[in-house]
Amino acid sequence: MDLGEKVRRIEKLDLDIGDKKGLILIAAGIKPNYIVKVRRCNKDQYRNGRFEIPAGFFESIAEVVDSIGIRIEAGTQTNDHKSVTSKAYPDLAPLSIEERALYIGQQPLLVKAVDEKPLQSPGDHMTYGILMGFPETAIHAFCFEKDALIDPRFGHEVIDRPTDRSIDTLRFLDFRPTERNLEKELEIPRTYKNLIRNVSPRIYDAIIKFYEKAKEKRPTPEMVKYLYTAP
Repeated sequence: MDLGEKVRRIEKLDLDIGDKKGLILIAAGIKPNYIVKVRRCNKDQYRNGRFEIPAGFFESIAEVVDSIGIRIEAGTQTNDHKSVTSKAYPDLAPLSIEERALYIGQQPLLVKAVDEKPLQSPGDHMTYGILMGFPETAIHAFCFEKDALIDPRFGHEVIDRPTDRSIDTLRFLDFRPTERNLEKELEIPRTYKNLIRNVSPRIYDAIIKFYEKAKEKRPTPEMVKYLYTAP
């Protein structure tokens, strides 16, 4: 089966554009592993949340993934009715969330084993980063030099700085880069961007439009600090 047919099957899946992007990168052989996480919740404001997960939902995804020659393993860990209160919307009732993961790629069993336990030691994080195809410099910084990382919530003045790199490349970034190795590390999302643009213009356009809308609603650093660090 050629890549074009694999992409057409992935595009038809009932998944969000980020997950479709991840599966296409796996099918093209330029990303080693990917995790699809689907959540069921009682509030539609929650990202990736569904009121109900249809019967046979995971089986239908597994069937398509298997048909295009990609290995898949279903997750066994769920967060059963975990209550989450939103600091941004304190008047809303707590979200009741259930989550299930699908591990897809070259080493799904190993990714599952790493992901389903708390990532505590630098070794755990290094293993996870390698399995997910993150650059070695970014993995090392995350484990040992967090101050060297660009925080995606505060680092827009660094990342968005006008250079010869396309701002669209940043829409395909799936790890926290370092400022000193930024240009080298951006080769990975640039490769992702070029591949998706060439094989699935529909998914590419949807990703760009999604981030354009998100950029309009970007919170201030003060608001982000409150949302993510307040007790």
